[in-house]
Amino acid sequence: MVELTRDSIQLDALHASVEREILDLSFRDLSGLNLSCLKLGYVNLHGAILNGTDLRGTNLCGVDLCGADLRNADLRSANLRRARLRDTKLEGAKLRGVKLCGAQIDWASLPKNDLKKADLRRAELEEAQLKGLQWGGVKLRWAKLSEADLSLINLRGADLYCADLRDAHLRYADLTAANLIRAKLSYVDLIYAKLRGIWLCNADLRLSDLKGADLRWGHLSGADLWGSDLRGCHLFSADLRETNLEEVQLQWSEYDEYTQWPKHFDPAGQGAILIANNT
Repeated sequence: MVELTRDSIQLDALHASVEREILDLSFRDLSGLNLSCLKLGYVNLHGAILNGTDLRGTNLCGVDLCGADLRNADLRSANLRRARLRDTKLEGAKLRGVKLCGAQIDWASLPKNDLKKADLRRAELEEAQLKGLQWGGVKLRWAKLSEADLSLINLRGADLYCADLRDAHLRYADLTAANLIRAKLSYVDLIYAKLRGIWLCNADLRLSDLKGADLRWGHLSGADLWGSDLRGCHLFSADLRETNLEEVQLQWSEYDEYTQWPKHFDPAGQGAILIANNT
């Protein structure tokens, strides 16, 4: 088998793009190569070994990377729009500023990766292992994160507009001032999550678990909280107008005179505790 080099891959990839053919490098060993800034949109990298490969700024738009080994690869500012990364190994990969808009990343493992300023709009991340990630400035609008493990994650100020987080694990997560307007959050685990100033207007939170969550100054107008567990929540100055609170558990949750409730709703009658002169 011919040894693969940067020059040979660049030449073969150029030929493939001109002929509108796919260059098959599936399961090939490309570890440690410098493939930065190459155009590899017509390359099949399914199951390829790219451990430690330099892919900075590389165009991998729509490429099949399912099952590939990208551990410790450098993908900073790479274009992975609509790429397929299902069951891909990404531990230790550098992903800052990577473009993953519309990419399929289901079941991938990304523990402790740096995803700051990455574009994950409309990306599919169902059941992905995401604990310990650094998410500063990441774009997650319309992202699919159902059943993803986001426990202890820092998503302060993140844009998750219309994101799908059904059955996701967000226990102890920090979502302070995050945008989750119209997000799908049914059955989500938000136990003891930091949700101060969060935007949850018109979000679907049915049967979610919010025990002990901090929802101070939260914006929940129009949200559906049917059957959710809010026991022990902090609801000081939260906006709950027009929120569906049917079958909600509110025992031991705390609110103040500035908390806004739906018309005719009696929080004290549901076990919530009014804290006077809360600062």
